[in-house]
Amino acid sequence: MTLSIRTTALGVVLSASVLSQAGWVQWSSGSGGNDHWYQVALITGDDSSWSAARAQAQALGSGSDLATLTSAAENSFVFDLANHAEFWAIDAAGAHQGPYLGGFQTPGSNEPDGGWEWVTGEAWSYTNWSPGEPNNFGGQENVLQLYGLHGREAVWNDVGDGDGGPQLSYVAEMASAPVPEPATMGLVACALALARSRRRT
Repeated sequence: MTLSIRTTALGVVLSASVLSQAGWVQWSSGSGGNDHWYQVALITGDDSSWSAARAQAQALGSGSDLATLTSAAENSFVFDLANHAEFWAIDAAGAHQGPYLGGFQTPGSNEPDGGWEWVTGEAWSYTNWSPGEPNNFGGQENVLQLYGLHGREAVWNDVGDGDGGPQLSYVAEMASAPVPEPATMGLVACALALARSRRRT
């Protein structure tokens, strides 16, 4: 976050231009986006399941959850954020297992492609499955990830929740701006104190 402080006759004027905040990046409406914030994060701890990744995404901030990709433009934006080697694992077959996304299949749905939903309840109207996916391989693939058969790609794969796969990361999304870091809040508090001090003199 970049923060400029300007002193005037009336006190201190603060202006903030949020470029990124603690790893969050905004998809601004000025560039065709929805003004939501996105972050690609590594899964922490020993549990690499989709459920664990979702809990970690929700813990990142109020209203944060796994990302829901409801258009080709949003899918492309998120892939650009996630297209870095540290967020992808290569499985035993040589396929590239990417970050988890906020899609899941309702239990008891028709396989392999019935009953898919977004964690937010948004319409499941856009998809970008990799060729041959979803395939419910092994009869237990019910959550969504970015995937690439021969390299990192902006396509999707169904994978099992907690099947011991090599998943490393997830994409989180939130509609409102992240809360500023404590250091930034301290700077704002100092500026406000300076403004009050100047008013007294």
